[in-house]
Amino acid sequence: MRDCEKTKEQLIDELALLRQEIDDLKANVADRTSQAVALSDRIVELESQLPQTDIRKIRICGLDIEWHPQEQCLLGNLPVAMMWIDTTLASLMAGVQAMVGTERFALILQREGRKSVETDWQVISQFPNFAEGFQELSKVAFVAGWGNWQLVSLDWEKQECSFRVKKSWEARYQKALGVCWGSAMLAGKLAGYCTKLFGRNCWTEQTAFIARGDEFDEFLVLPSHRCIEEEIDKLLASDEASSADMAVALAKLRREIRDRERIEQELRESEQRFRATFEQAAVGIAHIGLDGRWLRVNQKLCDIVGYTREELLSSTFQEISHPDDVNLHMEYLRQLLLGEIQNYSIEKRYLRKDRASVWINLTVSLRRSSNGTAKYAIAVVEDISDRKQVQAELNRIFHLSFDMLAVASVDGYFKRLNPAWENTFGHTLSHFLNLPFFDFVHPEDQAATVAEVEKLNSGVTTPYFENRFRCKDGSYKWLAWSCVPVVAEGLIYCVARDITERKQAEEALRNSEARERERACQLQQALEELKQAQSLLIQSEKMSSLGQLLAGVAHEINNPVNFIYGNLCHASEYAQDLLGLVELYQEHYTNPIPEIQAEAESIDLEFLMEDLPKLLSSMKVGADRIREIVMSLRNFSRLDESQMKEVDIHEGIDSTLMILHNRIKARSDHPGVQIIKEYGKLPKINCYPGQLNQVFMNIITNAIDALEEGSKEKSHPLPSICIRTEVWDSNCVAIRIIDNGPGMSESVRSQLFDPFFTTKPVGVGTGLGLSISYQIVVEKHRGQLRCLSEQGKGTEFIIEIPIRQES
Repeated sequence: MRDCEKTKEQLIDELALLRQEIDDLKANVADRTSQAVALSDRIVELESQLPQTDIRKIRICGLDIEWHPQEQCLLGNLPVAMMWIDTTLASLMAGVQAMVGTERFALILQREGRKSVETDWQVISQFPNFAEGFQELSKVAFVAGWGNWQLVSLDWEKQECSFRVKKSWEARYQKALGVCWGSAMLAGKLAGYCTKLFGRNCWTEQTAFIARGDEFDEFLVLPSHRCIEEEIDKLLASDEASSADMAVALAKLRREIRDRERIEQELRESEQRFRATFEQAAVGIAHIGLDGRWLRVNQKLCDIVGYTREELLSSTFQEISHPDDVNLHMEYLRQLLLGEIQNYSIEKRYLRKDRASVWINLTVSLRRSSNGTAKYAIAVVEDISDRKQVQAELNRIFHLSFDMLAVASVDGYFKRLNPAWENTFGHTLSHFLNLPFFDFVHPEDQAATVAEVEKLNSGVTTPYFENRFRCKDGSYKWLAWSCVPVVAEGLIYCVARDITERKQAEEALRNSEARERERACQLQQALEELKQAQSLLIQSEKMSSLGQLLAGVAHEINNPVNFIYGNLCHASEYAQDLLGLVELYQEHYTNPIPEIQAEAESIDLEFLMEDLPKLLSSMKVGADRIREIVMSLRNFSRLDESQMKEVDIHEGIDSTLMILHNRIKARSDHPGVQIIKEYGKLPKINCYPGQLNQVFMNIITNAIDALEEGSKEKSHPLPSICIRTEVWDSNCVAIRIIDNGPGMSESVRSQLFDPFFTTKPVGVGTGLGLSISYQIVVEKHRGQLRCLSEQGKGTEFIIEIPIRQES
């Protein structure tokens, strides 16, 4: 019987069977398509980690999929794949719409749209409000081809919602086919969302249609008592759909069924290709039931755990998991089943058949049916035992090291640090990792650190570098760095050691050395001063003793000399009287008795009378000389003038020359020294006479020594010392002592007044004479003592003394 001649009841029955067949086919197509895409995604992800060089291609239902091992998996655009599916379904629905009528068909689509509301609501309910949840769900809907969703308004008081949708697959293909029954599935979904939101039945009225030329589909959702099932039943009871319409719809459905069979064959071929890839993968792959049983495993997984395929399929993953890792795995699996996470990747241990542990990296995702129900899990297992062993050994070294180990990136951040950093500086490791490491460098070390990092970034190894890092308490510690860059990875591997104590010890040592050097200098200076003071004291004591001796000698000699000098006049007078008497006797007694005559001859009376006056005169000259010497000694010592007083400075010079007369006069081995006095008219000088006489003594004595040394040369002129005095200004006199000796070099002259400096042989001079003279002139009298000399041109000492000393 032809389709157009069938009764209405037969058409309705056949339509019901076709509807069921369509639903099954849709589920089968969607199930296999999503399975193929999911599996291809995972296999491509794993294959990309393998060292392969070829590019594999497959074609699924007209959709090209390429594997680029070193890049990524390239699928035809997912919306394109959905477009293909949507086009097919749109054609199918167009046939059904033509068969059952627009209104009835729209109601059926609304019912289909409401079926996914529960699954979609799980996404929406994860957010604090409906608007945020709907916005997140719209992202998923866009990828699935449902277009751009927009919540226009939400009125809680009226319990109304307004939505706009652009570019949904329903609207696009209705417009392409030239029909318009409205985006009924979208209307059903939106009504279902508002029913869940307001807690009461809602109905959707579409107010704008893309299929009719509007920019978007617009929906208004309102509370309603209408029920989809009741509306469908009402339509089924009507005669709106004619037998001819149903016959046309059935013809279209048969064509769609043949297309689905072809698609199913292509899917089977694609599945065979995926099966080969599944078995040949370089990593373990398995399907695991929700109860933990192995549903499907590849050979690589069997090799990893040491079980045969049959042994694994008869067991669960819990049975071969390490007891310590089961709870962690089950927790992730729970989150996956509840939809809290989409997949997870963990490192855990499996127990091999020989009970040895094997470390694996496990990546798990969930395979769901078209209605969102979990079916089984897809697991990818990678053996990382060797890597874990090496990593464990490195971690032990990394964490046990007393030195600070670090991995830094070229962007200025630490990537990994060992616990020594926290122990040394007090900062938590997360604090170090969240800030640029330059933030911890001492400001004074910033420039040097930046320069060193630039060298590392260019590939130059840093064998040793020092800088300071900030502690938690704000203080700084010194670090010694050794760094090796890996330019290809953009990383710098570093070892740092705390050298703060060493730096502090070095600084303390430097400070101690400086203090000790300063102390040694002070001690040396004190020792020199002590030696100088001691020598000066000894010299002063000697001079004092000499002065006391001279004063004592002068005093002791002065008394008898005065006695003799005072009686010489009387003795001379008495002698003259006696000689006159003798002459008178001779004149009147020309013939003395023989005894007198004999005695006169015996004593040579004539000579005695002639020589006695001469003798007395000579004695007077000697007494005068002794008196002069005594006076010079007393003048030189000046013990009775220890305080500053006004004196004639020429007297002191003359006294000094008197004392040195024995060295000045000519001798058999020395021609003598000519003294030239060029005294100016000087006022009396306010000074310490005894000390100033000591200066004259030291300078003139040194001049005589130099002249004696120079006179040994035959070509040397007659030695001479010129003593010149003059007034230089209103309050200063100058005493210039000039010799024509051999002179001295500049190096000797520059050290002339230094304590203990002498050019004389050991044991001859102490080196203190001129030093003491300098102190007497400069420190005691506030004057100046200078020496002018050139080699071979003699020497001149200039003594400048203030006439009046300031109080």
